[in-house]
Amino acid sequence: MIGKKLINPVIAIFILSLLIRLLGSFWGFPGILHNDESNVVRTALGMRFGNLNPHHFDWPSLSFYVNYFVFWVFIKARIQLQLLFGIEFLQSQFPFWWNPEMPFYFLSRALSALFSAGAGILVYTASKMVFKNKKLPIIASIIYSLGYLAIFFSRYGIHDSMFTFFTFLSFIYSLKILQNGKTKDYVLAAIFAGISTSIKYNGFLACALILIAHLYRNKSLKSLFDKKLVISAIISILIFFVGTPYAIIDYDTFLISNNSQGAIWQMTHMGKALNWGYHLFQSTPKNFGYISTIIGYFGLLLILKKGNKSERLVSFAFLTYVFYIGTWGIAREHCSLPIFPFFAILIAFGFNKISEYFNLKIFSQIIIVLILLIEPIKSTYLDTNKRLHTDTRVQSGNWIQQNVPKHENLYINGDQTGYFGGSNPVFDYGDYNILDMQTDNQEEESGHYIFVEPDKNIINKFEKCENFINTNTTGPNISICFNQ
Repeated sequence: MIGKKLINPVIAIFILSLLIRLLGSFWGFPGILHNDESNVVRTALGMRFGNLNPHHFDWPSLSFYVNYFVFWVFIKARIQLQLLFGIEFLQSQFPFWWNPEMPFYFLSRALSALFSAGAGILVYTASKMVFKNKKLPIIASIIYSLGYLAIFFSRYGIHDSMFTFFTFLSFIYSLKILQNGKTKDYVLAAIFAGISTSIKYNGFLACALILIAHLYRNKSLKSLFDKKLVISAIISILIFFVGTPYAIIDYDTFLISNNSQGAIWQMTHMGKALNWGYHLFQSTPKNFGYISTIIGYFGLLLILKKGNKSERLVSFAFLTYVFYIGTWGIAREHCSLPIFPFFAILIAFGFNKISEYFNLKIFSQIIIVLILLIEPIKSTYLDTNKRLHTDTRVQSGNWIQQNVPKHENLYINGDQTGYFGGSNPVFDYGDYNILDMQTDNQEEESGHYIFVEPDKNIINKFEKCENFINTNTTGPNISICFNQ
């Protein structure tokens, strides 16, 4: 699908995109500062004992199985190296790679980075199917690949990058359905839609895009009973259960609605609200920058007014996802990731129309593209700089272990403990008497250390308080105080 003349630029974009995403992959260790990472890695690691039932369905299971496969390959390779060189030697020379958990968090992050970088190639592929202009697919791919939030979340070992990849891969074949209407396109679109849904439940929207493409090509409602559409519906459902088999085998857990083990809980706890503005005017500009966002909405309006069928399908896909995720009561930046590939194409379209209107030469177009990339590149640079330094939470955890006697009282914001490593804390909480500074009385007490981000009202209660760390460049603001 990639033209021979453009293969080198596309591969270069992919490699650059992947390298950027891998920068700082060791950040935060030994703490895990995103709770979903622990969920993915520990569930996948548990499968090595032979039980492939994750025992929780707050997410579908396929991403756990993909991670487990990568972990299995790594474990087998590590065993072979141990046979050759001895485990004691390898543990002493490469302690990180023989840690019982840390290398698997890195592998999960690398996997996320790989899928996110790969999505840039898919954006190029889809753009090439939509546009006759050969430079626009490259522009769309660059704009997507350097998007700030797309990079930010690809640096965590969570589901979203893999989910975005397969969602957009299904969309590519929905485009083919619109353009060609071949049975194999229905089948492939359904397979990837089923895979997407087996990573995150809202992947079912990829099936909605198959339906939109089908109805756009076959405007009669009778076409809803078309054999190809029926086959694609059946295939997408089957693939979902192939990727999440215990939804059937362990259906009692799957159908739980009163706690996070069940899929019903996940589907209902998001709540209902109208958060369209959040995704349209907050997360999208944060990812692409405000200038690019304005150009993207300009492109969207032009397409809706007089775009061809393929261009309109891109617009419909973008609006479908925005409409759905914008009805959730919970608004999170990572929920916007699936809309970004579509919006990158809209930006490229709007950019092209502006270039044509002003008759811009190639040099001017390059300068404008570079200007468009300033905002996301700046944000990514700041985040990368943070990740290339030891995080303040890790520094503070080390300081506590080295300077605070064991069994001392340690006051921590009760709602902030996740900042300090989540299920992999940056220091051993069991060594200290952990108290909640909001509920336990610490005034006029001595020997109490405070670990906050930062709460000046609490700090001011103490006769002496020295900032241990106070910077936004390597993590949250941390203050550790000692009340004489």
